[in-house]
Amino acid sequence: MEQMDQFTDGWLAHRRVLDQLLERVNDDQLSFQPWEGAMSLGDLTLHIVQSGETFANALKTGAMHRSNKSEVHTVAELRRMVQETTDRTEGVLRSLTDADLSRQFERFGSGQAILSTIKDHEIHHKGQLFVYVRLLGTKDMPFFVSRG
Repeated sequence: MEQMDQFTDGWLAHRRVLDQLLERVNDDQLSFQPWEGAMSLGDLTLHIVQSGETFANALKTGAMHRSNKSEVHTVAELRRMVQETTDRTEGVLRSLTDADLSRQFERFGSGQAILSTIKDHEIHHKGQLFVYVRLLGTKDMPFFVSRG
């Protein structure tokens, strides 16, 4: 479906930047929290990718089931988890049909609304990660979207 390919390509342009951000982080910085009670850098990254997968699976199956919370201890583990989750989510997104997108969900409304939520949620939290990485002293930051 052309619509889903276009959406997925645009979503991936944002998702690829996560890996570029994580290239600038070391293992000791995964637990960084800008304030007490905030998600850590590692947890926020996992939240982004696992939520996207949860929303995509809900579109496909009609049921919202949260992913089990994962734990990572190194940037290498986190980058691998981001890539694996991204690959699974991309596969689900590209498989969505018009019928999947026309489903109605009590909390979100239409499947189309969830589709928008997937990208909006990604962009919102990725912006937070940019601030985290900046607060850790990184000067050379990636562009907010990867077009290549």
